[in-house]
Amino acid sequence: MAAALRDPRFAPLNAEELDITRIEISLLSASVVMDIRDEADALAQLRPGVDGVILEYGRHCSTFLPQVWEQLPQPRQFMTHLKRKAGLSDDFWAERR
Repeated sequence: MAAALRDPRFAPLNAEELDITRIEISLLSASVVMDIRDEADALAQLRPGVDGVILEYGRHCSTFLPQVWEQLPQPRQFMTHLKRKAGLSDDFWAERR
């Protein structure tokens, strides 16, 4: 529902699009918290085509499944779009607390 109606990158799905909408369900393994120093370290640890990512910062949250790598094969590009989906700026990165 969130992807169809509340993704800030796209207009919400409308009733006319329902007939041509395909729904895919993915079964995921348990998430693992990454130990990272900064964004460069996060980008170095990402495994294109393998890792899905959940980005959380305060009220901002977004998730990309591993198949998103098919459209965004470069780690920096993947991370930039993940931030946009969360409603964050392309250059956002928070220091550790």
